[in-house]
Amino acid sequence: MKAGTPCKIWAKTCAIGLFLCAAQTVVHAQTLQAQAEFDIGDKWTYRVHNKGDRKDPYINTHQAFKSEGGSGWYFQETQEPNARRKQSVWRYDYKRADRMEGFDFNPQSSSFSGNRFSNRQPSDDFIQLPLSVGKKYAVKSDWDNGEGFTKYDAEVVAFEKIKTEAGEFDAYRIKLAGWWTNTSRNITGRESVSIHFAPAIKKFVKWDRSNRASNGSPWDDVEMELVKWEPKAQLPANLTVPKPAAQ
Repeated sequence: MKAGTPCKIWAKTCAIGLFLCAAQTVVHAQTLQAQAEFDIGDKWTYRVHNKGDRKDPYINTHQAFKSEGGSGWYFQETQEPNARRKQSVWRYDYKRADRMEGFDFNPQSSSFSGNRFSNRQPSDDFIQLPLSVGKKYAVKSDWDNGEGFTKYDAEVVAFEKIKTEAGEFDAYRIKLAGWWTNTSRNITGRESVSIHFAPAIKKFVKWDRSNRASNGSPWDDVEMELVKWEPKAQLPANLTVPKPAAQ
């Protein structure tokens, strides 16, 4: 064997290994054309912490109970002490990868929905499919109370692993930076949002929002993180439509 051959073999082996790693990275970073639809029972549990108001974190749970016509419906329950509504129902649009309408929870209705209190249909989507690293887009989000709006410049900055209490997930990291305008009070401020959207769980695993007044002082600083993911979990009794009695 000629001198130096082992070094050449080692170099070739390393090159092949690097090529395979690069190829795997490309596969993992492919464009996400569409998200998977919810399965009945899919349940996401989030811990929410508004570090701006210095209050204790609380738990929000979302559970899918219907999926049809391009929309997934989920029930939301919050443990926030001062929440205006503890229970609500949301319609999630798969093509837009975001929730579009919020309704008061009505257990007497076959759809479990009462009065609509939120309508995001005229607003732009925070997550705009297809997703690929480097994609940039604009977002204008109108406020539910009609008193203003927020405009962002958004960019998909990475496809990376993120670890939470619920486990480790591959997620697209989306950064949004912009300004909010309260038209009724004629004031403005800065806002930034960071979203980790994980295709495997069909929703986000982490959502951070930082809000500042026009003079730079903190307004609020909210973090939502997935702490439990339960695919196809059993629905509670209050989300089960009674079967008609046999004739």
